[in-house]
Amino acid sequence: MKVAIVGAGPAGCAAAIALAQRGISACIVERADATEPRPGEMLQPSSAQLLAQLGVDVSGHRRAFGVASAWESEDVTHNDFFSGASGDGWLLDRAQFDRALRDAAREQGVVTSTHADARFVIDATGIAATIARQRGAKRIAYDQLAGVFATVDGHGDGFTLVEAAEHGWWYSAFAPGGRVVIAFMSDADILREQHLHERDPWLAALHATRHTRGRAGAAIPDALHVRSAASAILGPLSGDDWLAAGDAASVWDPLSSSGIHKALQNGIAAADAIARNDVDRYARGVRAEFDEYLVMRDRYYSLVQSWPESRFWQRRQTAITLDPMATVQTRDGLRMDRIDPRLRIDAIVAFCREPRRAHEVVAACADHDDRVVILAMQAMLRERVLAMA
Repeated sequence: MKVAIVGAGPAGCAAAIALAQRGISACIVERADATEPRPGEMLQPSSAQLLAQLGVDVSGHRRAFGVASAWESEDVTHNDFFSGASGDGWLLDRAQFDRALRDAAREQGVVTSTHADARFVIDATGIAATIARQRGAKRIAYDQLAGVFATVDGHGDGFTLVEAAEHGWWYSAFAPGGRVVIAFMSDADILREQHLHERDPWLAALHATRHTRGRAGAAIPDALHVRSAASAILGPLSGDDWLAAGDAASVWDPLSSSGIHKALQNGIAAADAIARNDVDRYARGVRAEFDEYLVMRDRYYSLVQSWPESRFWQRRQTAITLDPMATVQTRDGLRMDRIDPRLRIDAIVAFCREPRRAHEVVAACADHDDRVVILAMQAMLRERVLAMA
């Protein structure tokens, strides 16, 4: 059996190495658009085991000590990683890391080509999920998060810094060459409304921060880059002759600092699934990990309570605030795409064509947990799918 792996990033290379180690022939098909700019990236301590399996050495990369955050308050605290892993990770020189992965694949006899004929394909094309989409798969997004980032001369250390702000949060981390990557993360519609994809408003927001601005000094970015960071998963994740890995399969919030770790893990798991001829089990595992991640993501965002009127933070809170006697009614011009898929309850939309009390809606949606129905109504009111009648 020969496997074609489309994409030469961490997921693709990890899959290729792991397949070769299992005696399965693999060819990496490189994408033409694989040179897009990348923000600073961290590799967590638990990745050490995966790197050892793959035979990749990262000792030359700068050590990462964890996350410094001004999250629940304005004061900075120093924590271990989002995943709870302790110990030092790595602040990656991404170009150097990718070269090391490709070299490790070549050492295992993996060839690289612009095309390949194979019985099975691994989609490792990143967010584009090119192969999966060609086979009818669709990406299901759970938010609208996007990042506006720049690389500037500045002051970095072994900690990634995250700082909450009214309309989102700031991220900054060491980059190669004595530079620092600084990104503002918010929902795409808010970035547009606040013009934060433009340099002057972005700089004004940066200078208004308490901690992040110190990392940039007086540096002015040459250019800003906008990149989607929406939490999302592919449906389906596999088919008879293909599966998706890395960001092609699922995308996790940058707050998790888990993107590369997940990609390496997916790549190895994909190789195991192909060797065992059990692709369905692989897909179930990716889905289960994504569901666990969503719970952890929700918990971290719910810690921020400083801006109760901010639409960005309201979208990420799970407190019950709706009066059970409030009367709601469906509006025209529905925007259900802005609502977390876990809260997209079509029965509410249909039932509320006529004005209804909130407690009546809960009773009518007996197939759903009461709390979920209330949170769904709150989300629909916020996104103007429903209105107070």
